[in-house]
Amino acid sequence: MNFAATLSTAGVPAGQYRLVLKVRNPLEAVTPQVLRARPAASRLTDWVIDQWRPALPLSFANTNQGADGWVDLGPLSTTGTCSGDCSAPSVPAGLAVGGVTNTSVALSWSPSTDNVGVTGYQVFRDGARVGTVAGTSFTDTGRSPGQTYQYTVRAVDAAGNVSGPSAAVTATTTGCAGDCTAPSAPGGVSASGVTNTSVSLSWSPSTDNVGVTGYEVFRGGVLVGAPTGTSYTDTGLTASTAYSYTVKARDAAGNRSPASNAVSVTTSAAPAGLVLDDFDGSPAYPSAALNDLGKWTGGNCFLDGGGSGVVSGGALSLRYSNCGWFGSDVNTDLSSRSYLVVRVKGAAGGEQAHFNLSLGGTTKVFGDLTLDGGAHPVITTSFQDIRIPLTSNGISRTAPGQLAMGFWYGGTSTITIDSITFQ
Repeated sequence: MNFAATLSTAGVPAGQYRLVLKVRNPLEAVTPQVLRARPAASRLTDWVIDQWRPALPLSFANTNQGADGWVDLGPLSTTGTCSGDCSAPSVPAGLAVGGVTNTSVALSWSPSTDNVGVTGYQVFRDGARVGTVAGTSFTDTGRSPGQTYQYTVRAVDAAGNVSGPSAAVTATTTGCAGDCTAPSAPGGVSASGVTNTSVSLSWSPSTDNVGVTGYEVFRGGVLVGAPTGTSYTDTGLTASTAYSYTVKARDAAGNRSPASNAVSVTTSAAPAGLVLDDFDGSPAYPSAALNDLGKWTGGNCFLDGGGSGVVSGGALSLRYSNCGWFGSDVNTDLSSRSYLVVRVKGAAGGEQAHFNLSLGGTTKVFGDLTLDGGAHPVITTSFQDIRIPLTSNGISRTAPGQLAMGFWYGGTSTITIDSITFQ
């Protein structure tokens, strides 16, 4: 059976109401006087059939009476001039996550204001109301580990006026539902190369139950790099300065390992004397084709950088295989200088026999140049300053021309030059 009714709100003050409906029991209207007027044999039954079944009476109210038969039909609004409290509270501000566990989220917010008074707050999770509290905090329990939820709050006053929603906040419970195992800590972190502006690090790979996806490098506790492999060069550092590094491994689920051992490194001193090039990126090599004296520089036939070699970590790396040439114009009077100083290292050591050096009218295999005391240069796997006396090697200081290196002596390796200076 379907019922339809048109209700008039004339004379009802404007505001918000709830409409409830009751289908009345016909017996409620039967009085003893009526029943006595009917024959005894059919008093109640005939009276109901004849008088009440054709049109069952309906009763309406604006509050749920809580008695049997009443049905809450939902909110009802009337328009017009409000004669009561029609002002909603202000929107709650400052909603914040105070703390999370693997099964709960704690929230707090600033109190709302109202023309009469705020009586409570409604808390919503992902759009659904999950609680009503009188104060300005709420803890949502029974959550799942490792899940993200969105929360808003509304204020309510005694008249039932409800504010707009607060700004939403999100919270992710702790724990995880998938890969919860962190990789092992990287081992053996060490400095594999140090210049005046850079530190090159390397370490042993970590292991993981699923797979390591990369590493995070920290300088003094601050994240400075995220390589996928087991090495990293930190650049832009200050000369003669101590730094401390640690490394963490991470997997695809975002789990991070404990920190590795810390390694402390001090950058080398800035090049002294007249700098031909320290490969610090100013000027850029070889795009600007200039050295620190503002003159031409470049290279060819090397295996990287389009043949010119590459600058990495503030040093020039020249990888060769019986071919390669590097040149850098000096064309500056060196009468006040006594030494050519090359800060260099090799990939394997012993590279001094793989190339020659030409300067100021002299060309010699690098390992044949004479050092103070009669020794000869030996390139090792660590940076060292090789100080070559100009005069004793027959190098003209007044007309040095171009410093050049040629790699046509049958060698295959890499040398890395941190700086070239005259002192």
